Amino acid sequence: MKLSARLKSRNAFNVFELFVLVAVFAIGSAVLLPVLWRPRICCRVNCSNNLKQIGLAFNTWALDNGNQFPMGVSTNVGGTKELCSGRNAFAHFAVMSNELSTPKLLVCPEDTYRHWATNFTSDLDNKKLSYFVGLDPTSTNATMLLSGDRNLTNSCHQTNGVLVLRPADNVAWTHKLHNARGNLLFADGSVQQVSNKMITAAFLGGYTNRLAMP
Repeated sequence: MKLSARLKSRNAFNVFELFVLVAVFAIGSAVLLPVLWRPRICCRVNCSNNLKQIGLAFNTWALDNGNQFPMGVSTNVGGTKELCSGRNAFAHFAVMSNELSTPKLLVCPEDTYRHWATNFTSDLDNKKLSYFVGLDPTSTNATMLLSGDRNLTNSCHQTNGVLVLRPADNVAWTHKLHNARGNLLFADGSVQQVSNKMITAAFLGGYTNRLAMP
């Protein structure tokens, strides 16, 4: 009888220990998980803020150039129209150096493969960009893509640095940034954080978007 009582007591103690362990684990998770997720959330928000600043720069530049973005203005008068083919994504940002103020805005905080340039002239190239440039939007066509995270793709390969997205394409984010999510900047300056499940809705305008990819 005494042995049986000891075993019951020991089993009860073990269950109590397990309860305490589970409670400690639950409390620790509640404390640590927000801390672990905060850097990822902050990076995503900072990336969105970068694109908002880029959108403001594009639209400010357009105000001084007949309401046209650099991609629609000839290089003879300070635009980049003749540079809309090939790997020239950086050139469209470079002409807006006054509006952007710093090349740091051109790199997403979560993009560990890219480092920002030290200036807009001698040091800026596609390897120091996290964002693509839409080649065809106008200031009056709000739903066309103006810029966005570089991890956007479709079922076709890009041609010489230009990715053509058609309304019927299977558009998706890769896992290079934001855990297969991304941010899109539209011609009206608005920014949307979009998942792969939602990305088709972002192209309901029915437009073909040509993107200069970095």
